[in-house]
Amino acid sequence: MNPIGKSEQQIHNPRFVALMDAFMPKWQYYRDMLNALPVKHERWDY
Repeated sequence: MNPIGKSEQQIHNPRFVALMDAFMPKWQYYRDMLNALPVKHERWDY
């Protein structure tokens, strides 16, 4: 959803938040859950 919102709004302003709320009402919950995961950048060389 974030890319869809960003195509409409380039920054996270109140309009962006309103779009996210309209299309994915629990987006803040999902963002918080993802941000709480213990992940780090990995470099995968093939």
